[in-house]
Amino acid sequence: MTTKTSINFDGPDAEEKTYAVFSYLGILCFIPFFTMKDKEYVMFHAKQGLILFIIEYAASLVQYFPGVGLFLRGIIMFICVVLSIAGILHSIIGNKWEMPVIADWAKSIKA
Repeated sequence: MTTKTSINFDGPDAEEKTYAVFSYLGILCFIPFFTMKDKEYVMFHAKQGLILFIIEYAASLVQYFPGVGLFLRGIIMFICVVLSIAGILHSIIGNKWEMPVIADWAKSIKA
């Protein structure tokens, strides 16, 4: 005798997860941001990815500060890479993980 079990899963589908991953790949964050506006899960990650991209861009400008510019840029970029990897992993498993500080800024983005 076989019993049939149904699972009610309202999480993101494979397409949403794929676009959420794009959110954390630098300038590719604009793809989900402009193409998946109706998907709340994707937009959650796209907003965080956009904030990370802005920070990465600002860090590239910081490198021109005499003295500590390159050192500061290295630290900022390392933090951004770690957060991007964590964001990608959470995207793949379907979590909406709020990154420290980044999530607060991302919530202020109206899309």
